[in-house]
Amino acid sequence: MAQKQYSKHIVHEKLSCDSPRVLVKLLKEHIASLSSDLPGPLDILDVAAGNGIVGAELRKQLTESPGIRSLIGTDLLESARSAALRDRPDVYDDYIVADLTQPHASGQPSLSDIVVICAALGPGNNDLPLEAVEGAIALLREGGLLTLTVNAGGKRAGCSLRWQGFLASVNGSGGSH
Repeated sequence: MAQKQYSKHIVHEKLSCDSPRVLVKLLKEHIASLSSDLPGPLDILDVAAGNGIVGAELRKQLTESPGIRSLIGTDLLESARSAALRDRPDVYDDYIVADLTQPHASGQPSLSDIVVICAALGPGNNDLPLEAVEGAIALLREGGLLTLTVNAGGKRAGCSLRWQGFLASVNGSGGSH
């Protein structure tokens, strides 16, 4: 099985990963409700972009006004960038390998209207650290939108209270969602 097909098979068929489609659908609905409040077209940053599944969904669903001016993927791993360029070469306007926990390092993405983090957050060993989330939030323009999914399952020593605090600050509900 070819590399691209294998990746798609694992993510969509075996893992039943529907988060990208659902998250972008909800984002699209929210953007429509803000129609006059968002300038268009939009600059979007896809954090922990991996091989570009979320970016492809953004391109597919956000075709109407205000539209996308630029879609930038970013990931800590060069192998993720390589996979995205191989599997989805026409999705991103640029793909930057960057450590968002180092906000003042050279090569960081520019400010965006929307930051998307999908299937990369939660209290697991392979998830994006909260410091990287804070770095991504710092890349939002004033009035920009942060849209994300959080895997609430699993526990890792020492991070439960940090995640509860993070979720409380994001949604104002004490982290219960």
